[in-house]
Amino acid sequence: MALFTAAEHLSGDNLWSCPKCRCHRSAVKKFDIWSLPDVLIIQLMRFSYRGGYREKLDVPIDYPIRSLDMSQYMTHNDGSNIYDLIAVSDHFSERLETGCYTAYARDYRTGSWHHYKDREVSEASEQDVVSGSAYVLFYKRR
Repeated sequence: MALFTAAEHLSGDNLWSCPKCRCHRSAVKKFDIWSLPDVLIIQLMRFSYRGGYREKLDVPIDYPIRSLDMSQYMTHNDGSNIYDLIAVSDHFSERLETGCYTAYARDYRTGSWHHYKDREVSEASEQDVVSGSAYVLFYKRR
């Protein structure tokens, strides 16, 4: 999230194009988060474009199961910015165009985790939920 909200300097081969005069100029681009939804969905950028296809980036990602605090990324406080993980979508393949998707989801009544793979559903532990194959994270505001 820190990289997403950091200022980016546009220069060199990555100049900003002015919509009025159509000139290319150096600029600073920054995303600000003003408010957050009750369910926060984070898609991880797990693929790079190489040789005409998308290749998976096998970089380990650590993400919290409980107490994701988004306060530091907000421009102002609009209430509770604490989130708990409720589901994860995993992708297994070296390429975006192929592969298998599975999911982990937490039962809101019991707090237990389940693993969903095609037609199979099995119980899972919290340790299983954080994996290097995570592609989409689903968080619910407390």
